[in-house]
Amino acid sequence: MDLSELERDNTGRCRLSSPVPAVCLKEPCVLGVDEAGRGPVLGPMVYAICYCPLSRLADLEALKVADSKTLTENERERLFAKMEEDGDFVGWALDILSPNLISTSMLGRVKYNLNSMSHDTAAGLIQHAMDQNVKVTQWQFVESLQGLDSDYGSGYPN
Repeated sequence: MDLSELERDNTGRCRLSSPVPAVCLKEPCVLGVDEAGRGPVLGPMVYAICYCPLSRLADLEALKVADSKTLTENERERLFAKMEEDGDFVGWALDILSPNLISTSMLGRVKYNLNSMSHDTAAGLIQHAMDQNVKVTQWQFVESLQGLDSDYGSGYPN
């Protein structure tokens, strides 16, 4: 994975994505969304999507895809390598939001809270897949996206 853009300027955001598998342009697909990170104090927030044709959902489940927080670092690395290897039917994209971007967005004159950032980033990744002509007909959030007016429960202001 090429992180040179983020390494060059870690004050903003970075989007990385796989090539879209040809089958995902033809067949109806399911898309999942997940996020991980601890926010502006401890590092970046990472939002990810993964998609595959509904006809290959059992193959994706066989890879043991799960909420990233339930996987060890080794399991996440194994899963990512396997998804890269199975690129003929699995596609992915992710957005990395730097701690600097999160902090300045939350503390700026016009406030942009973490809930809104999370919502907009997840929606942006779904739109990215659709803009790439992935035939998304179903999606699921690995974790439920909370209402925009609720608190994350982690001390982040709304």
